[in-house]
Amino acid sequence: MTSMVAAEPIELLDGSTVVPQEVPARIRVNLLEQRFGRIMVIGYAGRVPYGTAGHTATTWIGQCDCGKRSLFMGTNLRSGKTRQCLQCSKRAFSRSSYKHGLSGTYLYFAWRHIRGRCCRRWRNSVQAFADDIRPRPTLKHVLVHPVTGICKPGNCYWGTREDQNNNPGRGRRGRMFTHDGRTMCIADWAAEIGITRERLRQRLLKYSPEVALTTPRGEAPNPNQTDRPDG
Repeated sequence: MTSMVAAEPIELLDGSTVVPQEVPARIRVNLLEQRFGRIMVIGYAGRVPYGTAGHTATTWIGQCDCGKRSLFMGTNLRSGKTRQCLQCSKRAFSRSSYKHGLSGTYLYFAWRHIRGRCCRRWRNSVQAFADDIRPRPTLKHVLVHPVTGICKPGNCYWGTREDQNNNPGRGRRGRMFTHDGRTMCIADWAAEIGITRERLRQRLLKYSPEVALTTPRGEAPNPNQTDRPDG
């Protein structure tokens, strides 16, 4: 394999052209003439700005099995994130949406949201996800799922927004607070005090849990308060 490529402009899928460059000797991983899914790497395109911190990314010219050529980031090819050109991806998405008939539904968007953390069965098929989750009971129900870790049958279900807000791992919304021997989530403490969850969250940002959880409705929290008010 040689790191030299013909310096002739190559027309890309978006209508632009790019001139292949010689692969630098110092490059860490040479992807030239390697295959990634439907993409065969046919040239090196240099480094391009990436992100907002002055970073750059290595790009390669790849030819999809459909014949179209595009620029691809080397990291995306090696990680498996990119397996075909954009045009083929859109076609595959369109066929998939037509096949399962779920495109545009809440269930479909919920699946797309957690897909990266789903078990293999769900990650590869929205239909399998739909079969396991079952239909959404009402428009008021939302998908309750773990915030971290693998989403799989048994830990994802239809519930209320209250259920999802109380889901462990959702930062202050899911954090449990203990006072006077009792442990409850923000929603339950707010209901007991008689204020909204948002008002209680604001209290917890400014005051200790002891002060925030014991100040009655309509009263201003006292940062010097140490005992639960009478009554």
